[in-house]
Amino acid sequence: MSDSDYFSEEMTKFMELDSEVMVRLKEENAEYADLCDKAARLVDACPALRRLLKEDAAVALSEEDAVVFLEYRGMMFRIENMERRALYLQGQKDSRTPRIGT
Repeated sequence: MSDSDYFSEEMTKFMELDSEVMVRLKEENAEYADLCDKAARLVDACPALRRLLKEDAAVALSEEDAVVFLEYRGMMFRIENMERRALYLQGQKDSRTPRIGT
């Protein structure tokens, strides 16, 4: 197995685990689900923020848009921390689970 095949296989496994953990977080953690919904609503409600996040172009933010952006970044910081913690805990759990046939 080449290095690139190994990397591709490991990345695929990680992406699957990441997706599973995010789905489980939304189902089991009301705070996480609420933060995700609020962040999505902020993006939907603020065209400048949507352009800033989705387009590859310069965007001039008004003072109000800048406040919304900072609020969004704060939410995303909390969301990302919750995701990292969940992935870490899943890794801890998986490392303690005996593997059959490997």
